[in-house]
Amino acid sequence: MVLDEIKIPIQAELQAFEALYKESTQSQVQLMQKVAKHVLSTKGKHIRPIFALLSAGMVGKISDKTIRAALMLEILHTASLLHDDVVDNSQLRRNEPTTNHLFGNRVAILSGDYFLATIIKLLAEFHDYEFLDILSKVVIQMSEGELLQQQNAVFPEVSEENYFQIIEKKTAILIASCCEAGGISGGGNSQQIEQLRKIGMLVGTAFQIKDDILDYLPAKETGKASGNDLRENKYTLPLIYFLQQQGEKDRKEIFKQIQEQNQNPVFVEKIMNSVIESGSIELAQKKAEDICNQAIEIVKSFPGNSYKTSFLGTINYLLKRTC
Repeated sequence: MVLDEIKIPIQAELQAFEALYKESTQSQVQLMQKVAKHVLSTKGKHIRPIFALLSAGMVGKISDKTIRAALMLEILHTASLLHDDVVDNSQLRRNEPTTNHLFGNRVAILSGDYFLATIIKLLAEFHDYEFLDILSKVVIQMSEGELLQQQNAVFPEVSEENYFQIIEKKTAILIASCCEAGGISGGGNSQQIEQLRKIGMLVGTAFQIKDDILDYLPAKETGKASGNDLRENKYTLPLIYFLQQQGEKDRKEIFKQIQEQNQNPVFVEKIMNSVIESGSIELAQKKAEDICNQAIEIVKSFPGNSYKTSFLGTINYLLKRTC
């Protein structure tokens, strides 16, 4: 399914979400208005709100509370991107200049803080206290994931176990929370909500693996500069699989070179080509597919309706995406 087909059962709710998103990110400060306008003009595909809305529809009924849950987690995602781009010194996102590139690091961080504050205000206003609990736990997990990644850049631990620990905290937890919050707002029972959360963790993990694979594709195809992970000393799954194929002596030498030459564009290109030629991209893709298949099996246990069909379509869409 293409994204437009996936959205059909939730078209009206997505429009309501878009309107609330625009309204909630407004400010009386002119500089904040400019940032919000830039963020809105470079918005992504809203995958997280889609998961929240579809999750509610799979277990019951989409409500205004579902839309607020979707908004909370999408704005949190936006705030995290503003902060991440500063941490990673990113200059390009979705083929457009990042907020920190246009307005500077201070403005980007303060804008992220502003977005976070708008979420808390909205949830408190509507007494959505169960979502405040979800929000606080997600922010803690995402912060820990970022700190683990920064720690790993200085004291590298090159293992699948460490990699999955980082991406589950940084990425998967947010998608899991979207599914969980959607299930709660839709009136799902405790078992359904737990299943939705598990599905979200699996899908979110596969989503990040796919994102790390895309880092090996040209920027014109993905909207992000390729090779960023190597330059930032991030040991993602394709690189881990490549290193696992090397003998101990070669692995130590490559590891040393990565530590010393990760800012050398010629070296980065050489390693990227070696990873591609080794078949490690295909191995990582297979891992993502296996994880998605686990999620699909759980989704199949839910009663059939148009929301379930679109949910399955969203999983397949994320697995096959090229940007």
